[in-house]
Amino acid sequence: MNDAPVLAPIADLTVNSGRIVTVAIQATDIDGDTVSYRLDNKPAGAEIDPITGRITWPAGAPGPRGPVTVTALGGKGQP
Repeated sequence: MNDAPVLAPIADLTVNSGRIVTVAIQATDIDGDTVSYRLDNKPAGAEIDPITGRITWPAGAPGPRGPVTVTALGGKGQP
């Protein structure tokens, strides 16, 4: 059986418009698989490095806002 990776808690952020937001996401995989990351429901301009889990986002960029979903994928590409 392949267990899903587990994301470390991510704190809520309040950011002033015009600033660059940088958040380091971390996850572990009990099976020892390499973890990759995906950003879903992302605001305009937000990106995640699929290898490091680092999110960057120019706060205040036009587009939809709201909750952002980060998915950690195990070595077999499964959440």
